[in-house]
Amino acid sequence: MFPRPARLLMPLCALLALAGCYLPDNFRADLQVAADGRYAFVYEGDLTQLQFLQRIGTGELDGERLAEYVGIYERDLKRDSGFKKIEYLGNARYHVRYEQSGDLTETRQFSFPRRNAKFLGLRVREDGLIEIFGDKLPEQHREELLARGFDARGIVRVWARGEVLTHNAESVTQGSPPLYQWTIRSLRDPTPNLILAPAR
Repeated sequence: MFPRPARLLMPLCALLALAGCYLPDNFRADLQVAADGRYAFVYEGDLTQLQFLQRIGTGELDGERLAEYVGIYERDLKRDSGFKKIEYLGNARYHVRYEQSGDLTETRQFSFPRRNAKFLGLRVREDGLIEIFGDKLPEQHREELLARGFDARGIVRVWARGEVLTHNAESVTQGSPPLYQWTIRSLRDPTPNLILAPAR
C-alpha cells in the first residue's frame, strides 16, 4: 500500500531542488568490490521520483498528462543502460532492476542511481583508498517525507575482496570474500560506509 499522493507533497516546496532525486525502497543492493578497483553492482527494488510525486500530489498531472510523465521518467532512467527492467507501479514509483560493472582505475567513481542524486556510491579517494558510502537527503526533506508516509527500507550487501580498514556494517559474515551487510529500516538510519585498502 503506497501513501496517497493528494495533499502529501504540496507543502514540500524545497523538494523542487531535488528534481533528479529518486527515493529507494523495498530493495536489495548487492555490491562486489576488489582491492584492484573492479566492481559489480546489482539493485532490485523500487525508486520513487520525488519531483514526479510532487506534481501528482499538487493535482498538476492526471489522465493523458500523467501517462506522458510516466514515460518521461521511464526514459530518464533508461538513459543509463544499467537499468535492465523498469515497471511503473503508480504514485511516481518504479520497480527496477539495475546491473553495472566497471573498474575504478578507469572511472574513479560510481554512483547509483546517478552522480547528482546518489543513494550508494563507490570512489577512489585522494589518498588512494577505496570508499563505499551512502548518501542521505538533507534532514528537513527527510523528516517531511517521513511525516507523509514515505520511507526507505532495504538491504545493502557488500562483498569486499581485500583489506577492509573501517566499516559500519550491521553484520559481517566471514568468507572468501567476507560479506558486509546493512539493513536499512528508515531514512534516519546511518548510511553504509566501508574503506578498502587498494591493491599494492
